[in-house]
Amino acid sequence: SHLSRARDCYRRWGAAGKVAQLESAFPGILTEGVEQQSRRSHTVGESGMLETVLDVSQTMSSVIGYGPLAETILKTALDMSGADRAMLVELENSQAWITASGIRVGGETVYSTERKAVGESELSRVALLRVARTLEPFSAEAGAKAGNTGEGGEPFGEEGYFIPLVKKSRLIAVLCLTGSREHKKPGPDGLPTLLAIAPHAAIALDNAKLFSELEIEKAELAEREHEFRMANDTMPSMTWSADANGANEWFNKEWYEYTGLTPEQACNGGWKYVFHPDDRAESAATWHRIVTKREMSGL
Repeated sequence: SHLSRARDCYRRWGAAGKVAQLESAFPGILTEGVEQQSRRSHTVGESGMLETVLDVSQTMSSVIGYGPLAETILKTALDMSGADRAMLVELENSQAWITASGIRVGGETVYSTERKAVGESELSRVALLRVARTLEPFSAEAGAKAGNTGEGGEPFGEEGYFIPLVKKSRLIAVLCLTGSREHKKPGPDGLPTLLAIAPHAAIALDNAKLFSELEIEKAELAEREHEFRMANDTMPSMTWSADANGANEWFNKEWYEYTGLTPEQACNGGWKYVFHPDDRAESAATWHRIVTKREMSGL
């Protein structure tokens, strides 16, 4: 068994030499491999599903940015389910928003990350609220939970199929699938694999949203800093600042023009050299009191 697994690993890694060496040294490994493959074929592809889940999870974790990640999730869902349309829906204050969508048009799939409210006839609001409440997948047309295959009904009817993407009991989004391609049901492994991928998709989506929010905050901070510098550089007076520890000094354009120092020369306390040599000791002592005792004073 261990030798057979080792042979399979070498084969997947492309180590043909090691595979040939094992098969030559242990002829029975070939028969064992065939028997194991036969047994695996009767278990609804559990190992194959695990490999698929790992591959998709690694792909999602390597994607940075909400748009590319959403497209990856939607493409995976469409390919596995056979649906004609896939959407990522977020619920905010009982309002449903489509944040990304993918729809098959002819032989191509068109993706969009345009945020828009869910239309009245677009998706079942009752189904969305039910999924948000129970955090369980739901087939709106069949009126049954996803895992209960005993209850009939096409899973991708006009109403759609809803898979919650949950991270630590918190709903991140709902993956909605509608319109079965050629009215076919999903493959035998498609739906279980999608349900297994859902938690990984939730984590990736949440991280992507946090990353996007951080990028927006950084851009806003840079814009505010630019506006601050522009306002101070246009002042006809010298202005400068430092943090509570006296570091991270900042000076406006008028200060640099008056002193003749460069930003590199002024940083890390270099600004003290603008004082006359006879006044530097007293200025340094005054600055020390300002920083350590929080005294108000002037230099």
